[in-house]
Amino acid sequence: MHDVSPDRLVIYDQIRRDWFDVCRLSGFQGVEVPPVGFAETFQAGHNAAGERTYQFPDRAGRDLALISDSLPSVLRLAAGRKLPSQRLTHCTPVFRYERRPRRHFHHLGLMEVHFRTLTPREHLAATARSLTTVADFLADRCAFTVVLTDPGLWRAAISRTATGHVVDQLLNRLRTAPASRRPAILHEACADPDATQLAESIAADPSGAQLLQDGGPEMQRLLTCYTLADRLRAKGVKVAIDLTELHASEFHDGPAFLLRPDGDQRLLGDGGSYGIFAEKFVGAPTSLYSAVLGLERLADLQPPAPGLPPAEIAVLAEPQEEAIKLADNLRVELQSHRIAVWDVLRTRAIRQHLREFADLGLPYSTIIGERELIGAPLVVRSRDGQHHNVPGPDLAAWLVARRNSGA
Repeated sequence: MHDVSPDRLVIYDQIRRDWFDVCRLSGFQGVEVPPVGFAETFQAGHNAAGERTYQFPDRAGRDLALISDSLPSVLRLAAGRKLPSQRLTHCTPVFRYERRPRRHFHHLGLMEVHFRTLTPREHLAATARSLTTVADFLADRCAFTVVLTDPGLWRAAISRTATGHVVDQLLNRLRTAPASRRPAILHEACADPDATQLAESIAADPSGAQLLQDGGPEMQRLLTCYTLADRLRAKGVKVAIDLTELHASEFHDGPAFLLRPDGDQRLLGDGGSYGIFAEKFVGAPTSLYSAVLGLERLADLQPPAPGLPPAEIAVLAEPQEEAIKLADNLRVELQSHRIAVWDVLRTRAIRQHLREFADLGLPYSTIIGERELIGAPLVVRSRDGQHHNVPGPDLAAWLVARRNSGA
């Protein structure tokens, strides 16, 4: 787990707001899921399960776990809504017990789910919608490359002669093996000859261009990848097609994508088609398209936020009943204009309070005392030591004008 400083939280909040704004343009509705659920939700069908989850019993003895992946949590929410088609977006806390810089982080995600099987044209449109939404969000945020792949291509080839867990086991073996070793692995496993030939062709040409020219059974899948690539390039996005990539192959049944920041091999996020996983999870025909980005990873790429003070002005009241009342009224008036106030009662020398205001980075301060009680203008001290005489009723407008001018 890790702490988040106020300056860091400013970056997080801005990223979250931008994410939800961009997703909303394509009809994705914001949702939230609790950080804990039944352990069985996170135990099937993916590599974020097992010993990497934080599990514990509740008082009734039920097996609970902190969220180890946002996908099953949001899918469970969607399934409970009983709507035939949904587009959802979320920022979900994720907890994984593993060796990494963070064991607690957040998924910025989107999910499109249909509780039926889509046509090929709908399938392409849903995949493109997820991918272009993410690309639009990242466009002005960082330099990145979209790596298009299709673990479903491998799954389909292996499934011609294998079923169930055998397919998953072979995919796991292939994922960790160099591309040059994959034909031999499939041959040793007595896989369909076409699968071995597919592995040989992809090892020789990861882009799949030769497969596309040959016009084999993989042609339609490859056309989807190439169509997605063309759409992204038309938007000025850098794209690579790498069919050797089997990241998250336990999930994907169709086109998938990775998002890599330029000059950094650590992923920003990923996504694609998750239909087979969704059908097992829901127990009915389901088409699912999803993408996630790491909130903290994105924040790591942002320039540091300027230190924002906790308030725009400090209001220091002398310890007199009337002065305290006047200071309270001033605070209420300023807050009604969306001006943050650091209100405090004088308990020590004024210079000590002023030093504290400077340490906090407060731009302005004023003192409410005897002069102010008889109607004298407020003396507003700015951070650079200047004094400004401002009538009390005009203080809110004066501060807003200074804020708008950048002073």
